[in-house]
Amino acid sequence: MDGAFKLKHDNPKAKANFLSKLFFTWTIPIFYLGTKRKIQLTDMYKTLNENKSEGLGYDLESNWNKEVQRAKGSKPSLLRALFKTFFWSYMIYGLLIFIQYVPLRSPQPVVLAQLIRGFSDPNLSDTTALYISASILIAISIVTIFLNHHSMYGLSIIGMRVRVAISSLIYRKIMKLNKRSQGQTAGGQIINLLSNDVQRIDQIALFLHFLWIMPIQVVVVGYLMWSLIGVYCLVGIGTMIIVTIPLQTYLGKVTSQLRFKVAGRCDDRVKHMSEIVSGIQVIKMYSWEKPFEALIKYLRGREISSLTKASYLRGFYSSCNVFIERLTLFTTVIAYVMVGNRITADIVFSMAQFFNILQFKKRHNVV
Repeated sequence: MDGAFKLKHDNPKAKANFLSKLFFTWTIPIFYLGTKRKIQLTDMYKTLNENKSEGLGYDLESNWNKEVQRAKGSKPSLLRALFKTFFWSYMIYGLLIFIQYVPLRSPQPVVLAQLIRGFSDPNLSDTTALYISASILIAISIVTIFLNHHSMYGLSIIGMRVRVAISSLIYRKIMKLNKRSQGQTAGGQIINLLSNDVQRIDQIALFLHFLWIMPIQVVVVGYLMWSLIGVYCLVGIGTMIIVTIPLQTYLGKVTSQLRFKVAGRCDDRVKHMSEIVSGIQVIKMYSWEKPFEALIKYLRGREISSLTKASYLRGFYSSCNVFIERLTLFTTVIAYVMVGNRITADIVFSMAQFFNILQFKKRHNVV
């Protein structure tokens, strides 16, 4: 890109003040320009120094070399090198997510139940408690919105940095390979590694923190549900566990198999494409365009078939999430009513929100 042109616009985030970063107002100019005309590549901002591949690649390569020396003949761990390079910056946003989902979102249904209970009481004369509950709900919503956007943005940046650092490390490794080593690795596999496999790191970075946050929130939410309706909350939680664990285990296994199949077929297609491009003169000389075109169409068709199956599985799992959330709420309410308890609006709405929180967290952990 630098060989074609130079980016002229400085990144506005570099000079943005606290309020601009808090409300993301530094992004307004590029969005405003997009309303006037189509965004061009020359409209992009210069890369921030902390996001440049040179520095990120150097940091990861330094930790990788230390890991290779530590391994002493055994297989070095890229994960350990990434851990040393990005752990602390990644954990900062994990703390923001923890604050958002455990201390803030978990007790939100309890406050909602108190608010609904106040409106349902015909003898209520002092509305101070209602104003307090409503203010708490509004404050929680505002704070969680800010935390969610900034944590997701920060995790996206961290994921991008990890991807750039790994890509830079791969590129540096390729440049150091001798002719014999280069011949043992197909160019198509390297292209697929950089363009497909490494790209998934961005998605992993967004939801990896939920693996340790979810168990904590399940305990907190379970305790709050117990304090609200007692032992009957175990019916809904048990239903969620019984239904979702076998489903998630099966879908996870099938999805993993499909991903391996897609990766293999993608490597095969890219490998054949590289060979065709390398031998294009011979193909043109003997007029072999049609047979090779049919071959590439066949290989791409196999790849698309696997991708389609994976998309169907994701769609099926998303639809199951909606069904399971309603099912858990229904079984909880039925168990609560069957023993003679009186169902009220505050219980139903608070339970619905509790299970929505649990279901939301589970979606991000499994898909």
